[in-house]
Amino acid sequence: MNRSLVTVSTNGRGWWTSKKDSTGQWFCDKDAAVAAGKRISLTLFEVAGNPTGVVVQMGDGDWVMVGTHG
Repeated sequence: MNRSLVTVSTNGRGWWTSKKDSTGQWFCDKDAAVAAGKRISLTLFEVAGNPTGVVVQMGDGDWVMVGTHG
């Protein structure tokens, strides 16, 4: 089964938390965006039972998984 991912990325002015099939939310602080991503990921896992995760885009463009559920 594929893991649904919540992404956290920046454009230099803030942090954007989103899921592939839904709109996201802006944050001024990276830690707040990651925390929100983890809450979204947990809620999705609890509701649907499918594996989820949170990935953060680093400054060099690479993605790092910072949390999983399921």
